[in-house]
Amino acid sequence: MEHRGRFQAQGGRLERSSPSESWDDDRPLIAFTGHVLLSGLGNRIGDVEFKLRREAFHRAHDFVDRAQEGGGVGFAKKSFLVRGLRDATRVDIEVQSGLAFV
Repeated sequence: MEHRGRFQAQGGRLERSSPSESWDDDRPLIAFTGHVLLSGLGNRIGDVEFKLRREAFHRAHDFVDRAQEGGGVGFAKKSFLVRGLRDATRVDIEVQSGLAFV
């Protein structure tokens, strides 16, 4: 079985580039690696864009932790919006197939 998905930062000044960190493996993604990929995405978008999304990243990390406590998560599309903004500035988690955050 193929296990794949991605983390993505969208909105704000990132509209054109929409940086992401993805995975594709024949084994489920472990939660630790999920945290590493999510943190890597935060590092790639720069300080200003990261600070704007700090709380959204925190909620995304919490989602990974909760998924691990439940034994992992299958297909999922979660968006963590930046509160207080009218646009769609956010951090997304997509588990496209298989299992993640075990």
